[in-house]
Amino acid sequence: RAKVTGIKPSLQLTTKDDHLGAIRSLCSKCKTELVRKGDGLYCPECKYSTSRKLADDYGDVRLD
Repeated sequence: RAKVTGIKPSLQLTTKDDHLGAIRSLCSKCKTELVRKGDGLYCPECKYSTSRKLADDYGDVRLD
């Protein structure tokens, strides 16, 4: 989730607000959904961990 800050000369986005950032992520190694663990993300399947800018409601957003 990002906020548009400008459209010219090209699209500019920001994730500076607490509500902005990743809302769902998949493991780059095995494609399992990552879970929040502390300030980062963790794959329960292959044990891979990574960091990303997370939205305050990461994991609670329903994507249909």
